[in-house]
Amino acid sequence: MKDLIYEVQQRPIPQKRPRVYHKNGRVWAVDPSKRQKDDFVKQIHPRPEKLIDGPIAVKMIFEYKDKTAGYCPKYADLDNLIKFVLDALTGIVWVDDKQIVKLEAERKFWEKDRIYIRIKVIE
Repeated sequence: MKDLIYEVQQRPIPQKRPRVYHKNGRVWAVDPSKRQKDDFVKQIHPRPEKLIDGPIAVKMIFEYKDKTAGYCPKYADLDNLIKFVLDALTGIVWVDDKQIVKLEAERKFWEKDRIYIRIKVIE
């Protein structure tokens, strides 16, 4: 299978912590990033005809338009940016993110806000 490459034209956003609610003796977990993930996956094209179910390598580059993004603590942690993409693409590109056997990621400043994703099936 040929590598899948996606360039999502949006500002990188982190995975938010799930919210847990108790009501009538039940526990409800809500994903506060759901709407953002739905908007994100609308930009993932072309999608594979069949979900990838074998081992994969993923490279991600999170690009911010302003020059302080890679160094300023006001921006999201890299691990939360990664988790947002992995969760969003589960069931869209691959079956489960536990299939990832190699992961490379970086956060940097660039000419525009963008998320670059490259997925390689390991044979």
